[in-house]
Amino acid sequence: MYSNFLRLFLAFSSFSPTLFVLWFIKIAKDWNSLHFYLTSSSSNFIRDCTIFFQTHFLLILFCGVFFFCWRLIRFAKHNLPMYPIDAKSIKPADFNYLPILVSWILPFFKLFITDIKDIILLIGSLLIFVLAAYIGKGSYYFNLIFRLLGYKNYEVQTKAEVTFLVLSKKNLINVNQVNAVVYLTEHMLINNSRR
Repeated sequence: MYSNFLRLFLAFSSFSPTLFVLWFIKIAKDWNSLHFYLTSSSSNFIRDCTIFFQTHFLLILFCGVFFFCWRLIRFAKHNLPMYPIDAKSIKPADFNYLPILVSWILPFFKLFITDIKDIILLIGSLLIFVLAAYIGKGSYYFNLIFRLLGYKNYEVQTKAEVTFLVLSKKNLINVNQVNAVVYLTEHMLINNSRR
């Protein structure tokens, strides 16, 4: 199981698709003034790189979070200890994505940042995301990045009446398909069964 910092990062990463949405909104706003090339002149190259990173910072940050989550899961599956699990019931939990997707679409209603109020709204939203990630770090949550990596969510109840969120690339329909797991957090596990 990971440290508190990494558990907080996993919770925060569930909000990271918002970074992609905000980047897309910025691109839509600045479409006419975008440059898709860098000049070869050394004096303009530094300026062009600065403009490139300012324009695409949110996308770069999203890609970094995506890559880090991929590496985190890969590391966990291969290096953290596996534990047996005695599953009593299993049911899909992907239906919880709809409210999450709707909340990520909400920024599209504010396509253009025109004044200081919009910047305050953006900073306030990011602070709320950080606060929600901190509050939710001890519970299980649904992370769209894991879904993009091919993992499906399942609620698995053990014979001891404990319920976990299990991530699996396999379609799980039988409790016998979950017999070994790796703990990401107290409530989020990765199916590492060989069946």
